[in-house]
Amino acid sequence: MGYPNCINVNDALYFDLFDEVPYKWLKEVFAEDTDKDDYDFEVEITDVKPSDLSFKTCSTMFEFELRMLYDESFGEKYYHKKTFTKVIEYGASSPLGLKLMYMNNYEEDDENEEEEEEEDDIDENQNCYVCGSIGTVRHYGEYCKECYEKIEEDV
Repeated sequence: MGYPNCINVNDALYFDLFDEVPYKWLKEVFAEDTDKDDYDFEVEITDVKPSDLSFKTCSTMFEFELRMLYDESFGEKYYHKKTFTKVIEYGASSPLGLKLMYMNNYEEDDENEEEEEEEDDIDENQNCYVCGSIGTVRHYGEYCKECYEKIEEDV
């Protein structure tokens, strides 16, 4: 469980991460040819202790790195890099809090999907409980397709 290490530009705008960042660092991010849904950048998201110590207030720190083109010569591009930090405070039940809670549980959801996929894997060597034939019993519990259909007809 934990926050993702990449977010797209639209999420960064939702969290107001660029409010205190000078435009010269954002030129690459907001260039016309940049797709804001596909442009991801690395961000480290951590929960921090809120300033007012209220149980209703939460605080989260975003730390991210932006780059700025400073020289382009002989076909090579050279960049300056700078790390920015933004701490946001929000109510635990606010839309911002709910979005962060979803993002924090995002990795856990992926693990659950992987577990479900593993359970759905076909076991070619599993025997049917009724007739003992070897075959796939994936969607029929412990029965092969033929035995399952016979049981359904009898019921």
